[in-house]
Parts: sequence; structure tokens; C-alpha cells
Amino acid sequence: MKKITKIGGHKIYQADLFIAKTVCTYDVPFIAAVKRRFFKTHIIVNKCFLELSEELKEAAYAHELGHIELGHVDDLSKNGSEGLIIISELELAADRYAVKRVSPGSLIALLSTIEGYYTELSIPVLGLEERYSALNQMKIRSVTSLATEIRSGTS
Repeated sequence: MKKITKIGGHKIYQADLFIAKTVCTYDVPFIAAVKRRFFKTHIIVNKCFLELSEELKEAAYAHELGHIELGHVDDLSKNGSEGLIIISELELAADRYAVKRVSPGSLIALLSTIEGYYTELSIPVLGLEERYSALNQMKIRSVTSLATEIRSGTS
């Protein structure tokens, strides 16, 4: 594994071989928060992920940090899944965490990009409609909130 950077106190590694052998054999962008040796939590990505735009990478990093900060990696590891499983409730919570750091529009663009790759390969992605709906509601609320601030002169 090759260390790329550090975000929010967590190291990010490019782990193409590990990902290909254990999780995703397809050439699609991949990112996950995982529990590794000595109970340290890291974020792993593959080369294809690194080719995404900075906006999409930032959205994905914020989402994965949400999983770490909200304790989802621990929850998933206890279930024997190595922290690499999609559960809609946890994904929505990580999305809510992420929109405090990036725009809902960035997360929607990320989901759309991922959906495109996975649909092309006929890989099912769980809970997308629910996540799109929740993010669109967050986007509407943030625009409405900003408009209210502008009208009241508090921005």
C-alpha cells in the first residue's frame, strides 16, 4: 500500500492489489474506510478513484470520514464484514456528515458518477434512490437557508 495523504487525522492509502484481491475486481473508482492492524482506521482507494476530479474526491473523503467519525467501521467490523458493506441507514448518516464539509451537489455528482460506472458493469448499488432523495432535500434546505440569510441581511 502506498500512502497518498492524510485527511482528518486518517491516512489515505492507494491499495490497488488489496482492493482487487479482496473487494472489487472491476476497474471502477473505489474508496472505503477500513480497520487495519492495531485497530487503526484508514481510508483506502484505488488508482481509478485517484483519476476522479478534486470535487468528487473531496466529497468521497468527507463521506468516508463520516463513516469513521460516526463509528460505522467499528459496527461493520464487528459483523465480520471487514467494514466493506453497504447499508442504506449508515450511508445516509455518512452523507449527512459529509454535507457539513462539502455541498450536497458534490455528493450528488459523486453518486451519479459511481452509479454510471457500476450500471455499465451491471453491479447493483443499494439505496441510491433513497440517498439521492435525501441529498436533494439537503440541497433544497441549504439553498432556502441561504436565500433567507440574504433576505434578512445576515450572510
